[in-house]
Amino acid sequence: MTEIDQTIKNQPCQTREETISQLSSLHQRSPLTNVHGMGPMLISDIPLNALQSAAACPKSKKKPVIMGIDEAGRGPVLGPMTYGAAYWTLDDDAAITNPKRHNFMDSKLMTPIGREQAFEKLKLDTEIGFVLRVIHASEISRNMLQPSTTGAYNLNEQSHDAAMQMIQAVLDAGVVLDTVYIDTVGTPSSYQRKLERRFAHQNNQDGGGKVRGGGEDITFVVEKKADSKYETCSAASIVAKVMRDEIIKEWEWSEVGYEAMCNHKTATSQAENESNDEAVSKRRKGDVDFGSGYPSDPKCKEWMKRNIADPVFGYPDFVRFSWGTTKTQMLEKSVRVDWEHEDDPDAVPDHQQTKLSQFCTGGKKRRLGYFHRMGLK
Repeated sequence: MTEIDQTIKNQPCQTREETISQLSSLHQRSPLTNVHGMGPMLISDIPLNALQSAAACPKSKKKPVIMGIDEAGRGPVLGPMTYGAAYWTLDDDAAITNPKRHNFMDSKLMTPIGREQAFEKLKLDTEIGFVLRVIHASEISRNMLQPSTTGAYNLNEQSHDAAMQMIQAVLDAGVVLDTVYIDTVGTPSSYQRKLERRFAHQNNQDGGGKVRGGGEDITFVVEKKADSKYETCSAASIVAKVMRDEIIKEWEWSEVGYEAMCNHKTATSQAENESNDEAVSKRRKGDVDFGSGYPSDPKCKEWMKRNIADPVFGYPDFVRFSWGTTKTQMLEKSVRVDWEHEDDPDAVPDHQQTKLSQFCTGGKKRRLGYFHRMGLK
């Protein structure tokens, strides 16, 4: 199995075979990625028809390309958030969205088996291009818990940036996008203006003179429930949802020696029908009973109570430390750590610092003699 680079990748795969191989490797994570840096971004091979939209293509042969963007896993306290994009040419739209070929719909309205079958067909269709950006729980936590001096990098901003990274990656690959449909995060009109500012007046050449896709002519359509209105968004939602489920299903703990504590009754019942090797494999891959992963889910709550991995560092990096549920459990079950402030040897001691109040005269001011003579107060 090919190991994917654990950084943002700006280069598309060369073939559909390479794309599928990279998809199957996304659950393999380097421990260092959990400490710093961004999660992976996978760009499929570019459909030949989509490349005919490039700036270098004769005007008479250019084909407008439409794209949809959606996410999965925004609310859970466990696991990554994934962003998906799907695109194809407008000329191919009628054929691709024909129910006999693809029956795209909002992934939330589909059964797990239906989503998986739809994704299998999608990833084999070489006239459809797609992008997947994985934002691991560790990345979300690190960004949202930044020191106040730099300002918190909230989930909305992370979501916006993930969408813009995917758009830019496709533009850089030589595709000229005509329309991009996005399921909104936050206020649709504000998000749309942000996208328009980001891609306005793009230079079509990089520093080396290489022609790149420009984004200044993109029409952005940002709406609520866009994944149920536009087929490209529906396809993107399927990419995001299926791959998030797959990453969680194949999860391997990066913490050395860590095994999630399973629900005893459930584990005992399952063990009766499993060999020892199967049980060990399940623990290694993180096959634990945490339900949907949402903070309100009773199974998730119980999992959080059972799985404080370390009394100081708390949970494994599968957990989003920036969520209120995590903070509450950490306060109740972890060791309190007070970080002492280290004095800066170059800092000026407080008693030597000049204060603004020193420039002001203290006490009651003496009134001029005129006021006393005239009896004025």
